[in-house]
Amino acid sequence: MKGTKAHLSIIITNYNKPPEQVNECVESVLNQTIPAKEVFLIDDHSNKAISHDRIISVILPENLGPSKARNFGASISTGKLLLFVDADDKLPWDFVEKCGEKLPEADIVYPNLIIFGETTKHPYLKKLPNQVSEKYILSKASCVPVTSMMKRSIYERVGGFREFPIYEDWDFYIRAFRAGAIFKKANTHLMYRQAHNNRMNQPLSLIHI
Repeated sequence: MKGTKAHLSIIITNYNKPPEQVNECVESVLNQTIPAKEVFLIDDHSNKAISHDRIISVILPENLGPSKARNFGASISTGKLLLFVDADDKLPWDFVEKCGEKLPEADIVYPNLIIFGETTKHPYLKKLPNQVSEKYILSKASCVPVTSMMKRSIYERVGGFREFPIYEDWDFYIRAFRAGAIFKKANTHLMYRQAHNNRMNQPLSLIHI
């Protein structure tokens, strides 16, 4: 399988992230052992919009928010598989390969997390459970990241991301679970950046599921 392209669309969404972080994210996506069929950078009308000459870059004419920006990226993509990436996160070199190994038996494949950034002095590993149960996916402890590889069929069955100010990915996974999606964990991790102004630091009461 190495040396071939996955039938995968990777959709990176950016809003006001520093250019160096966006570039690190893009480079981590392009340096995979198994490259994607196509890679998009969707800039959600940042104050200083960012494009990248090695991938398909789209600058939205107005700020749509993360849900609509991801849904837009999915709508112009063609891969049978989808992977959404926030522009300040990074993938290890084997992320696509390791997630792809689990996809024959799953609809959604999620990684462990390595947390880094402003909120922690040292990066640390956060292990996710090997199985996603209804109790886990509905709990506040649930942290399946948006950067989980999925079949386009489950994305379309659920209807994409709904428009919430925060936790839109959590809402998506709850609806996917209820729609019968099979979740599997891959033997890899996501480099997940946490900043002081992270949307996920907002109160849980802002979303109603």
